[in-house]
Amino acid sequence: MTDFEPGRAALLRILGEYDGGVPVTLKPDGRPRLSNVHHAYYPEGGLIRASVTEGRAKTRDLRRDPRASHHALDRRRRGDGSGRGVVLTLRIDHVHGRPAA
Repeated sequence: MTDFEPGRAALLRILGEYDGGVPVTLKPDGRPRLSNVHHAYYPEGGLIRASVTEGRAKTRDLRRDPRASHHALDRRRRGDGSGRGVVLTLRIDHVHGRPAA
């Protein structure tokens, strides 16, 4: 186990404690697109599933370019910075059951 592993586990636990997040996809011109979604984290498989809708811009973005980030905060999200959060950099495998780009 590396020195990072205990911290990694704590950060990933946030995904299971809070079901909301902000995925970041890339618009066709390269600018970021952010939106609020619900997610589910399945630690046994290291899988994150997020709510996306067929035909929406976020879905088109992921089909065109599977690189994404996802920001999640724990339930204590406070303006004073005392809440915990995690930002993941991801490569999306499937969008609506079809392989991403």
